[in-house]
This record gives sequence, C-alpha cells and structure tokens, in this order.
Amino acid sequence: MKRNKPYKIIYIQGYGHSGTTILDILLGSSEDAFSCGELTFINREGIADEFCSCNNRIGKCSFWSPVMKSWSEKSNIPLTDYKKLRNQFEGNRSYLRVLKNQLFPSQMFRTYIESTELLYDTIYENCGTSFIIDSSKQATRPFVLTKFAEVQVLHICRNFRGVLNSEKKNVVVDLKDGIETSSPPKRTLKVLLDWLISNLTCACTALVFNGRRIH
Repeated sequence: MKRNKPYKIIYIQGYGHSGTTILDILLGSSEDAFSCGELTFINREGIADEFCSCNNRIGKCSFWSPVMKSWSEKSNIPLTDYKKLRNQFEGNRSYLRVLKNQLFPSQMFRTYIESTELLYDTIYENCGTSFIIDSSKQATRPFVLTKFAEVQVLHICRNFRGVLNSEKKNVVVDLKDGIETSSPPKRTLKVLLDWLISNLTCACTALVFNGRRIH
C-alpha cells in the first residue's frame, strides 16, 4: 500500500545509450532534487571501488557510505539476498513475472518492495530533497516504486541509428570516467532486437503509470 512520503521519485527509463544519464544529471542540478544514477545496481559487486560524482570512491563517499551502512543494518534481508530478488524482479525478462505479482504478490515480491522502500527512505534521510531521481532504465522498476511513493515516469527513446552508432564502439572499463563494465561492439541484429523490446516494455510501463515519452 502506497505511503505518504515527503519525497517524490522521478524515474528515467529507456534503452542504454539513449541519454538517460545526461537527463539524470540535468534534473539533479536542481537544489530540490538528488540524482542517484542507476539505483537498481546499488549493491553490485565492486561498487565500493567505483567513483562517485564527488570524485571519491563510493565506499568512502560522505553520502553513499553512510547510506549503504544504514540500509544494510535496517534491511529485513541481507543485501546479498536483495541482489537475488533484484535479478528476479528487474529487467525485460522479468516483465511478465512482475505483472503477475501486481495481481498476486508473492512474499518475495513484498520483501523486495519493503527493502527498496527502505533504501529510498534512507537516501531521503541523508539528502532531504523533495525529488529523488533514479535512472535505472528498467521498465519493470516502476511497478515496485509506485507501491510506496509517487512516481513520475519518463521514457527516453533515442532513434535506432544513434543507438547503433554507440553500440558499435568498443568501450573499455574506466572507473574514473564512470565506465564500470566493458562493452565490445555488438551485432546490428542484437541491438535492434534489444532496442525494440526495451522501448516496447518501457512504452507499456509509461502507459500504465501515465508517464511521459521524450525523444
């Protein structure tokens, strides 16, 4: 059941290389908004050694370090279990599973919602802004977020030619520049299929939650 929160969530979804990160940064430049990046990957392996926008490693960041510590201590499940639940309820392959849980919520789905709510509450306690911006991209995530907060969904849809041009580049890991994983050039057909599926699921989610589409 949705609670009355002192914050609202701006959720940015869409296929990668579509400008979601840039929009996140622009919206986060407001004094009343806090940019969180892709929160769905908040507890991925090695994140403590990645760099925050403050130029410190996240494990030593004056904001994220206490947030992660507090969230871990208060969470009703270990963060390793949270990661497993994330893999079950996030991503295009989980879309039908999440829809099913909207009608018949399982205990695991409820647990995932509760722990995610605690994460956002902890972020708010440390930033105090009216808007928390999450650019996790996944079309499934709003089904979780809207269970506990008011959410504005923004669907960023970049044309396929621009996306393909980005996906054809050989990207290597560079933690200083915020590149956490390598991305070798992808085949055109794979990019096309992923782009179509991603934007289709995002369009459905935007329709369900009265979101806005941005080209």
